[in-house]
Amino acid sequence: MHKKLAVRFQDLEHSRQALLVLTEGYSQQQLLFNPTDNQWSMAQVMKHLVMTETQILQYVLRRVEKGNLHQATYKSWVRYILVKLALRYRKKIKAPKQVEAPPKVLNPIQVREEWEQLRKQWATMLEKMPTDVINKNVFRHPLAGDMSISHTLGFMNEHVRHHIAQIQRIRQDTNWR
Repeated sequence: MHKKLAVRFQDLEHSRQALLVLTEGYSQQQLLFNPTDNQWSMAQVMKHLVMTETQILQYVLRRVEKGNLHQATYKSWVRYILVKLALRYRKKIKAPKQVEAPPKVLNPIQVREEWEQLRKQWATMLEKMPTDVINKNVFRHPLAGDMSISHTLGFMNEHVRHHIAQIQRIRQDTNWR
């Protein structure tokens, strides 16, 4: 794996592990607790991340296979920074229309296993990523536009970190325990 991608992927994996640690040792009832009717449970947050990362992986694979990729420019870096700042500093961000809400009934253990398998798929894809593609736009964020694979991994990391804060808010809800 290219050194730059290995660092980004390692950061992403650290964030995932931090989120999983926050959800360890709780009952299924606690993991499925919804603070309100229109707020997600911890299990739904994890499933949302799995669903999103699956869609991104499929998109990147299709785009790389199709070819005809354009060089990432200063604009793609700026778009990545804007998404990063929005995720880091805004308390709540409405998911783009393309993002489906996770199901309410879930098996949290199964979601964790799905996420583990998905990360292995990501690692395999990144290992095989041709070096001439690394600085090309491979993902189109629904709001920010085209991003390189490095920026895509950075976005995914910020996305997980954004949802870590959401998990922490759920755990602070007085009805959660």
